Amino acid sequence: MKMHTKLPVLCCVLLLTLAACSRPEKAPEAISLSNEALDINIPALPEAWTIRANTGADLRLAPSAAESQGQLRIELAPSDLGSNLVEAVHAHQAEIEARKEGKYLGARELSGPLGTAFYSRGRYLGEGGLEMEETTIFTLHPRKKGILALRYDYPAGDDSSQRVQSMIDLFAELE
Repeated sequence: MKMHTKLPVLCCVLLLTLAACSRPEKAPEAISLSNEALDINIPALPEAWTIRANTGADLRLAPSAAESQGQLRIELAPSDLGSNLVEAVHAHQAEIEARKEGKYLGARELSGPLGTAFYSRGRYLGEGGLEMEETTIFTLHPRKKGILALRYDYPAGDDSSQRVQSMIDLFAELE
C-alpha cells in the first residue's frame, strides 16, 4: 500500500477506537423493592440505601455509604392511632422523651406522593451511651387504612441534613 492509501485507513481505525473509548458508562439499574406484608412498593430504591432485611413485615434499610451508620425501618404504626397523623407525631414525641436523656426536637408537615405527611425527630442515649437521633416520617398508607412509618435511627451529629434528605428521597419513591 502506498502512504496516501494507508493514511485514510489509519484515520478510520483511530476514530473508531476513540469513539469506543469515549462511550459513557451505563448507569446501574435501579433496584425495585416490594414488601407484601406491608403492601408497599419502592420502584426505584435510591442509591443512598441498601436492603438489610425484607422478610414478612420486617423491612430494614441501611445507608449505602460505608462510613454512614444507622438503620431505617418501614413499618405500620400501631392501629390505635387510626389515620391520625398528628396523634402519631405526639406518640413519637412521648416515645422519644421516655428514652434515656430523650429530647424531642420537633416536627414539620410535608407533602409527598402519598399526600400529607409529618417529619418528627428527637435525640436519646443509645446502647453504650452513644447519642442517637431518630427521624420518623408518618404518612397515610397508600392502600391500607392506617399509618405507615419510616423510622431512621443513626448516631447524632452536628448536621443531619444529608441523612434527612436521603430519607425524604426514599419517601418520594414510596407507593
